[in-house]
Amino acid sequence: DRYVPMPASASFPSGHTASAVAFATAVGVVLPAAAAPLGALATAVGYSRVHTGVHYPGDVVAGAVLGVAGAATALAVAAAAPVPGLRTVYSVAPPAPPAPV
Repeated sequence: DRYVPMPASASFPSGHTASAVAFATAVGVVLPAAAAPLGALATAVGYSRVHTGVHYPGDVVAGAVLGVAGAATALAVAAAAPVPGLRTVYSVAPPAPPAPV
C-alpha cells in the first residue's frame, strides 16, 4: 500500500491542473493540430494529482474549469486588443512575398 499524506495547506483548486488546462486550451485554439496531444497531457496532469494523493477529484475538476476560464479570458483579451505588427494568423508555410505596387 502506498501512503502519501494529504497536504496541510488548501488543495482546492488544483493549480497544476489549472495551468496545464489553460495552456492546452489556449495553444489548442491557436494551433488546432496541437489540441489533442496537449489535451491528453493536461488530462495526465490532472490524473497524476489524484493518483499521487495530493488532490481530490473535485480539486482537479475545479482546476480544469478555472484553466478553461483563464484561457478563454486571455484569448478574448488578446482578440479585443491586437498588438500592431503581431501576427494573428499562424502557418508553417513561409510568408507570402509582398504584393507589387
